[in-house]
Amino acid sequence: SVYSVAAREQKRLESTTKSPLFAFFSEMVTGAAVARAFGEQRRLLEDADRKVDDANRTLYYLQAMTNQWLRVTMNVIGSLVTCAVVAAVLW
Repeated sequence: SVYSVAAREQKRLESTTKSPLFAFFSEMVTGAAVARAFGEQRRLLEDADRKVDDANRTLYYLQAMTNQWLRVTMNVIGSLVTCAVVAAVLW
């Protein structure tokens, strides 16, 4: 249950992060002939590289932080269960 809530939220944030990137690629493909006509291919590709890097960096940090949060949460739950068992045995 803890994992499914976090995974669902992570998937939503991932979709939100990727959406502008997909829109940019769609516009880039549509305007490729215009960019070629004005000799702006290099600028367009550099812009695309920057946007991809930014999106990937955001998703990497999102996944790393989510995994860290899950790791800490599971450790806390495991510690609480262990303490409860030890208390029940010693009581």
